[in-house]
Amino acid sequence: MTYWHNKPRQGAIKKNIYNFLINLERKLIYKKCELRFDNMLKEGALKEVKKLHLSNIDRSLPVAKCLGVKWLLSYLDKQISLEDAVKLSKRDTRRYVKRQITWFNHNYIPYKVIYLK
Repeated sequence: MTYWHNKPRQGAIKKNIYNFLINLERKLIYKKCELRFDNMLKEGALKEVKKLHLSNIDRSLPVAKCLGVKWLLSYLDKQISLEDAVKLSKRDTRRYVKRQITWFNHNYIPYKVIYLK
């Protein structure tokens, strides 16, 4: 990395660059996330997690901590019901979205914000 950072910059962009933030209402984002999780389950997410479960994956690895995976593994371990696994996965996803929104609100200064409905 140091090598690349020490090289002189050539071909820099000499144009104005504008960044935009495309935003939705939080409730709508949450709803879309929940629908996405439901669709992932319909498309075989549980089968994929079952493969991880059967391979006795180390639960401290990042893949075992991904949104949804942790709770689906708990379901496959018979610690919680599928309904609870889905509910907790969706809850964690909403919390993740909230942290992202907070980050953008405090750290990102867009040229223009576009609000979608």
